[in-house]
Amino acid sequence: DMSFGPTWLRIGILALAFTASGAAVDWKTLKHQGYVNDFAGVLDAQSAAAIESYAGRVEEATGAQLAFVTLQSTQGEPMEDVANEIFRSWVVGRTTEDAGAMMVLSIDDRKSRLEAGGGCGVAGGSGGRGDCVRAVGAGAGL
Repeated sequence: DMSFGPTWLRIGILALAFTASGAAVDWKTLKHQGYVNDFAGVLDAQSAAAIESYAGRVEEATGAQLAFVTLQSTQGEPMEDVANEIFRSWVVGRTTEDAGAMMVLSIDDRKSRLEAGGGCGVAGGSGGRGDCVRAVGAGAGL
């Protein structure tokens, strides 16, 4: 039967297409390079250096770690999932204190997400997560 071969070929091509389109990005493979991680390549050197310096001063003064991440796109994945996966894989805020915050910007998607650890209150002493959030916002020029 001549139709057996082409039928299986079509099924194989369809299966491959569904597998390729459903493959999620492994965001854990992104490696941080300091406080500023411009994977989208949108920051000029002076801006990146200013944010890097600011985040270093915040960590030195408070112990809270900040991270700033730019991505070209989340490639169709929910922004919340992408930011959370990167935040957890990088362990922003050290595991013992959980005092860290990360701002993720997806350029093509025009989305942003702030992830903050439960210990972020140590940054300003008020005990609330808002302290790290304010620090990240100030570093990002918000």
